Amino acid sequence: MLGAAFVKANVGDTIKFVAVDAGHNAETIPGFLPDGATPITGKAGETIEMPITQEGLYGIQCHPHYGLGMVALIEAGKLVNIGAVKALHIPKKAADKFDTWFDQL
Repeated sequence: MLGAAFVKANVGDTIKFVAVDAGHNAETIPGFLPDGATPITGKAGETIEMPITQEGLYGIQCHPHYGLGMVALIEAGKLVNIGAVKALHIPKKAADKFDTWFDQL
């Protein structure tokens, strides 16, 4: 989560979250992925892969540090769920990061 936090991908790609510290994980933010996409929940210190199966926006968090803004955004094709993700209640530090990335869409 400390590397590239905004990634443009294509349907069919696989995003790999590499664990570099035992205190962090990668998991999808509830409600912050396209309909039909499979959520992921990695364990702390676990490297995990996420296949991009649908067009839209995917929000990823480090669960223990979500409130501190440790998040990532994946954009895949059409932004079919942008309205739904903008309506989610997101902690301020995370929301500030997402807002910056939304300006780049």
